[in-house]
Formats: sequence, structure tokens, C-alpha cells
Amino acid sequence: MKAEISNLGKKEIIDFATDKGYISIIYSLEKIGITKHPFDIEANEVDLKFIEKEKGILKIIPETTNYKSSLYHICLATHYVLKNGEDFINALQTQINEGKIKDVRDIIELNWNYKDRYSSPTHFFLARPGRLMYEQIKFNGQSALFTNQRIDKYLLPKNVYAYETMHDDEFDGEITCIAKNIHVNFLGTILTDKPIELENGFRFIDEDKDIEFLPEQGIKLKDFLDYQRKNKKQKTEIYK
Repeated sequence: MKAEISNLGKKEIIDFATDKGYISIIYSLEKIGITKHPFDIEANEVDLKFIEKEKGILKIIPETTNYKSSLYHICLATHYVLKNGEDFINALQTQINEGKIKDVRDIIELNWNYKDRYSSPTHFFLARPGRLMYEQIKFNGQSALFTNQRIDKYLLPKNVYAYETMHDDEFDGEITCIAKNIHVNFLGTILTDKPIELENGFRFIDEDKDIEFLPEQGIKLKDFLDYQRKNKKQKTEIYK
């Protein structure tokens, strides 16, 4: 996975797949005059250009690299693709086919989700999302679902987004934060059919302002999605 980097008229060839790890890329950065914050350097800062046409699953790396991608993230994602086993590659290919891998950071996140799922003893207790009854909520006016269970995200349909919720240390039952993955003070899971904007992977929540628990009875995910599609179609017809 070789690429060219340049700065101040100097050029270096780096290999994201090297067994020497990111330290070898740091040495190359130093040779072209970049010595500060080597883990934060983005592709556009060094005019990154891949010089080999990759085949197979590895081609996802250059395809998902953009001008804001950090060299460190590219290196991490490359090693996850190369070092993980067949099960991970199959999961990655599924995510690619569903259009969920759009950035090298998505590969990194998939790796950690995958490890959480298969290396943690709690993965045996992940709920199947299609079998649960959910509470209906509004998140900043957006229709969504809530369950107090941790779900198996790999079983979610396409275009369904999952966010785990966190409570504070007092455990007063209020949601204080959402993120893709919560490891401490887990409270439940929110599902939406539209992505929620996060900042640095998480978002602080004021439950009184941001979340409204609706009085409607529980609903299954399939019925919620059918209603959302029908509602969207009706709105489209009205605006025609």
C-alpha cells in the first residue's frame, strides 16, 4: 500500500502496510521537513498520492481516503484489513456492499465494533434488533426508537443508524450522552432512519430539551420503518 508524500519540494515513498508500523511513516515525514504532530498530518498537507493500484479488499483504502484523512488513520485501517481474519473481512465486505464504508475511519470503527462483539463476553447477550419492542421517542424533533438493551448492530437493515446512550455516575435514569459505542454507564440504544450529527464521535445530551418519550405504545423496528417510508411518501406527494 505505497504512496508518495511531499513537502517543501521534498518527496518520500511510504508504505502503509509496512510491518514497522507508523513509526516508519514518521521517519519519512521528518525527511520532508514535518516534525511536529506527526499523528495529526492529513493527506492534503503532504499531497498524498497512492502509486499502486490495489486489488481485492485492499482497494477500499484509497477509495475511502480523502484530503482530510490522517496518515495515521490510513495506516491503522490498512493494518486492520491486512491482519484481521476472514470473519472480519466478510463483515467489512458486507458494510461496503451496503454503502456504509465511506471513510477510512469507518474501517477503524468497524474493527473496534467487531472486537467488542466477538471478544467481549457480553456479545452473547446482544439483542436481535428485529425482535425487540421499542419505545417511540423524538430526538430534536426527529422520530426515533429507544430500547434499554444493547443490540447487535450487524443485524440492522440498511440506512438504520444506532447510537448507544450513557447516564451519569449518579444513575438517575437520564440520558447524558450518545455515541456509536458506550463502554461505561451504558443506558440503552437509540435507532433512527437518519444520521445524528456527532462531534468527535459523541454528543452530550440534555434529555429535557433533546429527547421526548412519546406516550404511544411500543413498536417493532420493521413497523417503525414502514411508517416512516409511508409518511415520507405522503409528504412527497403533497409537495408535488
